[in-house]
Amino acid sequence: MKYLLLILITFFFFSCKKKDNTSSNIDRINITGNWYSLKNGIYQEYYFTEDEMYEYSPYSGDIFQFNYIIKQDSIFRYFIHPELKNQTYEYYNKILKTDSVQIKLKTICLIKLINQNTLEMFVNKVIDHKTYDKFAIHRKNLAIPLDTLAKKTGHGPN
Repeated sequence: MKYLLLILITFFFFSCKKKDNTSSNIDRINITGNWYSLKNGIYQEYYFTEDEMYEYSPYSGDIFQFNYIIKQDSIFRYFIHPELKNQTYEYYNKILKTDSVQIKLKTICLIKLINQNTLEMFVNKVIDHKTYDKFAIHRKNLAIPLDTLAKKTGHGPN
């Protein structure tokens, strides 16, 4: 009887899986890099590092920097600004699907940007703001007619 109890305890010990609350079911490697979105004719570019997210709007020329984390299937972020001391992560968006070409979020779809003169190059001081802005506006002008065509034919990002 004593051995049976010992065998049962050993069996339960090895059969239980330890749950890791810090791990994410989303591959962060697929998120890092340069991306763009086009929703309702509004074009934006994004650059993700391992823990920072940059967002650029060619309409205003502003670049916003955030720290971000991924919990389960959602992105949480906080705005980095020298005058703001609030560093509480707030919900940003839910990740529905990610692969090497797109990140499908609940409210937008990010498409991989494989191009020169990217937001990454500006952030890393390889190019200046004027050069980056010029190329981003050019990409925006190319993307908007493609978005219009995709809506008419039903072949937009899924």
